[in-house]
Amino acid sequence: MKRLFTVPALLLASLAGVLAAPGAAQAATTDVGVIPASRSCPAGTEAIVIRMDDEDSGNTNSRGGFIGAVSSTSNTEMFYCRVNGAAFRGVVQSGSFRPYAVLKLGANCPNGSQEFSRRFDNEDDSNNNSFSGNIFPNVSDSNTLLRFCLFAPGVATTTAFPNLGFGYLVFSGVDSSGFFRTDDEDDSNNNSYSAPAGISSIAQSMVSAGPNTTLNVRIAG
Repeated sequence: MKRLFTVPALLLASLAGVLAAPGAAQAATTDVGVIPASRSCPAGTEAIVIRMDDEDSGNTNSRGGFIGAVSSTSNTEMFYCRVNGAAFRGVVQSGSFRPYAVLKLGANCPNGSQEFSRRFDNEDDSNNNSFSGNIFPNVSDSNTLLRFCLFAPGVATTTAFPNLGFGYLVFSGVDSSGFFRTDDEDDSNNNSYSAPAGISSIAQSMVSAGPNTTLNVRIAG
């Protein structure tokens, strides 16, 4: 006689919920954020918005080229779509490695990528920073801390970015399609940067250090 094994009802319900819930795969610990080409995310994909109140006095924010859903005026509003980072790899195009980074939105960076972070000292007076969506492990209070996952040479590679079903951008100091520059707080500026020594120069080609910040992006194509 065959022995029948039963699954506890609570576990079965939990499994059913994972399989049925729209975007359930995005619960992975390696979630990342990419900038969509237009200001929307596919159904079942969480939209993440991080707004930074930049320097008020003599504001020198600037932007150029194509920056997708990022809004850069006298303040900066970044718009991301949450996706599962497990599909991302290092990219080799035109015979050379093309370093890039995505916003970290999970507990861990995807395999092969390394974390670096940038703290933005935002406007002190009447600060209007805000965010929507689950931005962990990033922080938005009166200042902003962004964590990134960078794919540098020496990792498993492919020749194309993942097909996510929509056009998107990543951070990159090569093949740049555009940039946006944030004029950070002038008084007692407390910007900071953290990156492993081996990727520091590559990271800063994408997201700069210093008293203000330039972020370079490219179309993931």
